[in-house]
Amino acid sequence: TIIEGPGYFPFSFYHDNGLTPTKWSGIQTTSEQYTWVQLQEKRPPRSIFFRTAHRYVIRPDHFCIWAGSWIGKRNCKFFIIFNFYGMLYLSLFTVYIIRSLIILSFRGEFSVLFALAVIYSFLGIWFTIMTGHIFFESFVHSLKNVTNWEGWNHIDPTTFQKENCIENLKDVFGETSVCLWFCPVSPWKNQTDYDISINYPSYDD
Repeated sequence: TIIEGPGYFPFSFYHDNGLTPTKWSGIQTTSEQYTWVQLQEKRPPRSIFFRTAHRYVIRPDHFCIWAGSWIGKRNCKFFIIFNFYGMLYLSLFTVYIIRSLIILSFRGEFSVLFALAVIYSFLGIWFTIMTGHIFFESFVHSLKNVTNWEGWNHIDPTTFQKENCIENLKDVFGETSVCLWFCPVSPWKNQTDYDISINYPSYDD
């Protein structure tokens, strides 16, 4: 999720009033550049400029404080499967801890180990609920091909929807085999940021 990143366009994606993508990183570093971005009448396909990213983020969903990165087109799949496997691991971990608590209780062993097990069980339950909620919310959004950011900003939810749920999922997990959807392999490995967004309309359209 962190290494792959969301996919970016440079702040100067449209330059000289033309439509040619720039070939340099285009990271906004000055207030003058930020002002210039705000004056532009058109933005790249399904992308929005964020000061936290200093660039346009493709298919923006939200900024993840745990990863310290925006979640977007390229890393949405990794974000979803991270929470899926996190939910599975944490639920098994919590069941094991609670089982240990029960055993210690029957033995009457109330020690520092017991106190730690109580703390870990509560943390396990909380993180299981958190990762589970994030996974299911993100997966449902993928079924509809919408993002959190688009919902917060009242973007028409039908703008990017395809003919069915499977096609919507492919927009996140790629055209690869369904068996690879929950494997940590990038579906956009050999494609540029422009390639993976060329079929999107702009938020300005």
